[in-house]
Parts: sequence; structure tokens; C-alpha cells
Amino acid sequence: MIARLDQVILKNEVNAARSAFTVAQSNYKRAQRLIKGNAISKKDLEARRNEKTTAYDRLKSAKKNLKESTIIAPFDGIITKVPVEVSQTVSAGSEVATLIGYSNMDAVTNIPAKIMSRVKQRQGAKATVILDAAGDTPIEAVFAEARLQADTVTQTYEVSF
Repeated sequence: MIARLDQVILKNEVNAARSAFTVAQSNYKRAQRLIKGNAISKKDLEARRNEKTTAYDRLKSAKKNLKESTIIAPFDGIITKVPVEVSQTVSAGSEVATLIGYSNMDAVTNIPAKIMSRVKQRQGAKATVILDAAGDTPIEAVFAEARLQADTVTQTYEVSF
């Protein structure tokens, strides 16, 4: 979960809409019984049906609003930036967090030739990557590949994790 709105009002709206729907549904069922004995007009029955439909739509909308009051990350990761404050009002489409995923992330760096010559086994070697964007959160990485030739100017090898 990335963020959640205060749900007290939204839960109250769901409860109120549920109650209104229950009443409207009961009124419609009663109107259906009464129309059989010609105790009410077809116009009254139609009005009760419209009230029931409206109450049902309001209940669906209230439930949707409650569900959408929580922002769930679409993938596992690290929240690296939160550009909003607690209780700040935000508009639809506003950025509320920046998330970096754990899976399928590549890190590419240049490692000096002196260090590369000391590493005996590269395949499957593990490393810890710390990104400026991720604060002090260490990210575990596994060696993927290295360029076979060092950069002639910097004497470093490009290595991917």
C-alpha cells in the first residue's frame, strides 16, 4: 500500500447508501404486491423501481469510492520519493510517490581494472547496490555480465548486475 485516504466518511457513505438501497428495494417489492390488487398506479410502481435503481447506483458508487481510497503499488518495490505531505489535498493524476521495483532491474557500473583482476568468480557473484534515489536502502544484486575489454581512458570495465 502506498497511501490511503481517511476512510471514515467513505465508510459512512457506504453504510448510508446500503440503508437507502434496502429501503428502496423494500418499497419496490411492496409496490409490486400492491400493483397486483390495483392499489397503486403503474406510475407509482415505476417511481419505486427508479428509486431502487438510483439507490443501487449510489451504493455501487460509494463502494467504488471506498475501494479507490487506497493506492496499492502495482508491483513490489521501494518507495524512493514522496512529494506530498500528510493531509495535503491532491488532484487526480498528481504524483504521490515514486516506486522502484525489485524485479527485472539492471544496474550498470564501471569497475576499475584493479578490482576486476581480484574477483575470482564472477558468475553468480552477489553485490549490494545503493542508489541515490533509494536513500540508504541496499538492493541485492547478482552479477550478469562484464565487458571483456576495459575502457582505454578510464581503465574500467562496464559491469551489469
